[in-house]
Amino acid sequence: MVDSLPCTSTILPYIGRWPKSTIDQGAETRDPRETGGRRDVSKFLISMMKTLLQTDSDYVYTFLRIIAGIIVFPYGMQKLFGWSSAPGFGAPGIKGALEQITARNVPEFIAWLIIIGQSFGSIALIFGFLGRIAAGGLFIIFSGALIVHLPDGWTLNWFGSKKGEGIEYFILLLSLLLVIVVKGSGALSIDLWLTG
Repeated sequence: MVDSLPCTSTILPYIGRWPKSTIDQGAETRDPRETGGRRDVSKFLISMMKTLLQTDSDYVYTFLRIIAGIIVFPYGMQKLFGWSSAPGFGAPGIKGALEQITARNVPEFIAWLIIIGQSFGSIALIFGFLGRIAAGGLFIIFSGALIVHLPDGWTLNWFGSKKGEGIEYFILLLSLLLVIVVKGSGALSIDLWLTG
């Protein structure tokens, strides 16, 4: 059928030997890794984001994520806004939190990361948005808190007889955060909605 069309006998022999357009002429001189490398990086980033957001629709992980977010939320809001004036709850507001954290020889940049991580990380956990990243950041923050409170022993200061609080609370919270880092945000999360 192709042979019956007019002028196919004159065009077909030249297909594949057409002169290169001005757009294609620069393609020979470009580094072949340049365009392929960009595509490889894009594929890698997309794959990484899918892996970070990937989660099961299991309600156990949802429960653990929301509980961890609720536990951390008051501490973040205290550092950010100074919501509570309860004794021993921490300095109110950003200025007080920065002074309290830097008094322990923590650099101011790290103090800002702690304030931002506790404030927005807890909100991210409650909503299940970038749950693994939020839980990973909070895991690092509370690992530091565990190290700070290590000299105070295992138990919390239940009877007011110790100078500070022990590490049992931090072990429990770190366990919750580790489950979220490994398993993801679970059901009822923005992560599941984005990947589902």
